[in-house]
This record gives sequence, C-alpha cells and structure tokens, in this order.
Amino acid sequence: MTAPTASPVAGMLQKHWIKEQTTFDTIVAYAATDAVEGRVGAFKIDGEKNFEELMEAVGTASHQGDVALDRGGKFSIQTNIKPAAAGTAPDIGPAGLKACFGAEGIVGSTSVTYTFSDTVKVPLQGALNIASGLQHVFSGGVVTDWEIDIPGNGVPTITINGEFARFGWAYRDVIGVGGVATSATSCPLDNDSRGCVYPGAVVMLGDDSGTASAGYTVTGYTDTTGSAAFAFSPGLAGAGEAAGLLITPLVPSSTVGGTAIAAVNCGLTIDSVPLGFIKANIKGTTGWGLRSGEATTDRASGIVRVGKRKVEGSLDFWFLDANTGNAPILGRTWEGTIRDIALRVGENTTGKRMTIDINKARLMVPTFDIGEAAVQASVSFLAQQNAAAADECIVSFT
Repeated sequence: MTAPTASPVAGMLQKHWIKEQTTFDTIVAYAATDAVEGRVGAFKIDGEKNFEELMEAVGTASHQGDVALDRGGKFSIQTNIKPAAAGTAPDIGPAGLKACFGAEGIVGSTSVTYTFSDTVKVPLQGALNIASGLQHVFSGGVVTDWEIDIPGNGVPTITINGEFARFGWAYRDVIGVGGVATSATSCPLDNDSRGCVYPGAVVMLGDDSGTASAGYTVTGYTDTTGSAAFAFSPGLAGAGEAAGLLITPLVPSSTVGGTAIAAVNCGLTIDSVPLGFIKANIKGTTGWGLRSGEATTDRASGIVRVGKRKVEGSLDFWFLDANTGNAPILGRTWEGTIRDIALRVGENTTGKRMTIDINKARLMVPTFDIGEAAVQASVSFLAQQNAAAADECIVSFT
C-alpha cells in the first residue's frame, strides 16, 4: 500500500481492548475476546512525560532549557454493564473487574463473582485503535479506583481509573529508504516522518502478506537524523517490504458479548428490608499503585500497595410513612448502626442481572429531598470487613 491523501481521523470508528499481563509491562498479543465496548469519548489513555527547568543563572531572564525526567500516564475506561449468559463474564470482567477486585471466580453456567484480594496484583495493558490511522496503547497499568453508577431508569456503567508505566503509539507512516528485508527486525524511517511510531505499539508493515493478523510489536526506537528506525518483533515474515509502503497500526480482531442492562426493575434491601430504589453510586479505591519512586529507570517497575482499600457510596430511595422499614434504618444512622446492603441491578432474570453485596456497612446521617413531589431519602455508606479479610464488597453476575 502507498500513502493515501491525508484526511481527519474519525473518532466514531474507535475500538478498544484491555488485557491482563502475565508479567508487568510485558506486552502480549490481544485475543478477539479482549475487546471491550468502551463508551464513546470515555476510553482515555493519556501519556505523561516530565521535564524540569534547568534554573541556571546566566545573566538573562530567558528560559535556558530542561532536563527530561520520568514518564508514564493515566487511563480511564467506562463501559456499560453488560451481563452475558449466566456463568459468563461481562466483556470488561476478565481484565477490568478482576483488576479492580483481584479475584474472579467462575462457576460454569451459574455465576461469575469478583472479590477482593490483599495480595493479588493484576497488571493491565490496553489499546485504542481508530481504523488504521491511530493507535494509543498503555502497558504496565494498575487500577487505582473504580465507580459503578446505577441511575434509576437509565443505563448502569462501570468506570475504572488507573496509571501506567508505558505509553506507546502508532500513527500512519511509510517505510524509509532501503525497505525491510525478509526476517529483518528493524524498519528505517525517513527524517521527516520520525515520531509516528513508538515502542509498545503493534503495527503492520507494507503489504504484510506473511504476518496473518499478528502484526509486529515495536520494541525500540532510534531518533537519529539520517538513521532513524524502529526495532520490532518477530522478524519480518514473507517477502521484504519496499521503501514508501505504509506502516499502519494493527487493528486486532474483536469479539464482544453480553447485553447492556437498564436500571429498571432493580432491587435494594437494607437488612433484608425492601426499599423503593431510585439510584445508587458505589466507589472503590484499590490501595494499589505503581512502584515509581526508584531513580533507576525512567518508568515504573511494578505494582505496590500504597494504602488501604476503601468502598463507599450512596443510595437514594423513597421515604415511606411507616414505623417499620426505612424509618428506623434512617433514624438509627445517628447511632452508627451497622447494616447489610444488597443491591440487584437489572431485572431478576438469569443472565441479565448484577448483584452487589455489602454485608457490613455504616450508614451516614441521611439527607432528604423535600419539595412538592414525594419525599426522597439519600444515605451514604462506608463498607467494612464482615466475616473475613477482603469481604467488604462482592459483585456477582448470575
């Protein structure tokens, strides 16, 4: 392929993948089932590179330059909650939810359950592709916090946020003078197109007739005038690729499953008392972060525990005029009474529901929305360990 006429890249053509890494910051090939249907504009990969000003006194107020420091970045991924058949993980589950909680338990044809772990670290990689014109990737990622939002009579979503060690990219480029020979592991670049490809990206080279759909992972980069090139793995398959042919981001195969659920016919109980559910929001802080304080490399070298785990949230429901049910539950928040929260998202049908169990939570003093319409109560909560370590919140798909 030769270079086409340039045109704007259409964001609506974007596709997304996330995957658990076996080894921190070691990129592995995506399977079609690693694809996730991120919400438009809510799958973000933002690289960061830090510089520090020299601050040298040389007799002028002019800026004298900078020194390059560490690099990394942050990601944020939001998807609709999409249960599949009972016993089948939702599309964001195998990597995303597992990275939020630490453990994934699958009982075939029955349930998929996510529970916390104090010790399991789940390194992530992710990719955003727009056709064959743009690819942004991250590697060595860790989830720092997450949010499940259930708007009454709306579409429930989950958002996972985190940080990563490596940012890579591939934009459309052309093979430089000399081309790429069979079995070669380096691709030359012309001087005027340097910067379009960076380690971590996965690309196709020229006609790429010998690579099937695997592509080549960019492993190194040389930004030198007259000899710019990038290294890749594995070696070039098939016939060589001539100068002037396209370098394009690989678009992996994608297979997504599940059906987005609506927050109608939900169920909420506190201490087994059914309440008139309106909406809910649950947030978690994982307590995991990047090992980035060492001055031995320009990027993070692993995942470490940086603090406590925390699960908190808010519940909104109708206030009922009875001396049983919600009234004593709300009244006793002033005493710090511990409660058992159970929330079902979606209709109570196999393969179409998510449940969230917080068996021990302290409810905060409530607020009330008192206007012309029926009175609504809103109460925040903070989850606690129940019977064993790491059991403060359990998410299940059944």
